[in-house]
Amino acid sequence: MIRYSKSFVPATLCALVMTGCTIFPVPETQRVMDFAPAPLTLGRAGDQQPYSLRVDTPVASEPINSTRILAKPEATEFRIYGGVRWRDTAPVIMRDAMTAALRRSQGFERVITDVSPAEADLTMVTELLAFQSQTGANHSDVVIRLYGEIMENRSRRTACSQVFDIKTSAASNRLDDVIIAFDGAGQRLMNELALWANACEGLSADLKAENEWP
Repeated sequence: MIRYSKSFVPATLCALVMTGCTIFPVPETQRVMDFAPAPLTLGRAGDQQPYSLRVDTPVASEPINSTRILAKPEATEFRIYGGVRWRDTAPVIMRDAMTAALRRSQGFERVITDVSPAEADLTMVTELLAFQSQTGANHSDVVIRLYGEIMENRSRRTACSQVFDIKTSAASNRLDDVIIAFDGAGQRLMNELALWANACEGLSADLKAENEWP
């Protein structure tokens, strides 16, 4: 009878590892996509507002509040694109896009995010209601729906509010075309958002008096 030492099995496993063999499946590399809709230039509705603006991370529920890229083939069903994800959660990449767009539009004296410890005169509070593709048999539409408010930080009153509802068609159902459509929808949204924020007319007289140009 042939007897094996107690070190035989570990030694064999080590040999397999050293020769590049493995009994475990190698996980497939996941693609990581960015959401980069901000155009090079953005218009503004009027003169620069003499206020600082904080952009809060949008509120969102599951499954939108995740890194998954979503499709919605039916009104009551979500599906997930496999092997791919956003670089961060949808609310975070939306916050980053809004901040970049508002800074480029130069509609406010200063724009910061909610991770900054600095104080601000105003806060943009938003809720991300839709961030997905709507897939059909031969086409896909990207839908982004966002509710936004601009709030005066000292009084906590809402100066203005708006619902943004954007839909952009993808060239095909291919993932790369869907991502391009996400960026196109995002660009439209950022333009509308920047113009709306700069044109906000509900600011109180007290806030205007505190921030009058010298």
